[in-house]
Amino acid sequence: MTLSQAIGQAILESRLERGMSQRVLVAKMGRSENMRTYLSKVETGMCVPNIENIHVIAQALGMQTYQIVMLAESLMKYPLPEKKFREVTQRVNKRAVPIDAKISDPAAMARRREIAKKLGVIPMEAAK
Repeated sequence: MTLSQAIGQAILESRLERGMSQRVLVAKMGRSENMRTYLSKVETGMCVPNIENIHVIAQALGMQTYQIVMLAESLMKYPLPEKKFREVTQRVNKRAVPIDAKISDPAAMARRREIAKKLGVIPMEAAK
């Protein structure tokens, strides 16, 4: 998983855990509707946001900037399989209901939950 994919996935998971659409997140960011296209590219790993944009996105999600970065780092250490990442982003792009993206290795999943707990982020599996 690349850095851009990890940051995008961290933002995507955080947004979905809060039940926000891209439109709602952009409104909370205080940005124009055009920002939604940029946000979509970030979430799918097509572009890497600069630190200022990560900060604005994190604040709109009710998080600190470091939490997004730490979650992305966790995703890089314990990534979703590439096929699952594409499936998640494709379903989100089609405005489908978010799916649970499970990691097959129980130790990796436990470590990811531990990191999420330290960051104060609810893992997607626990949000249901």
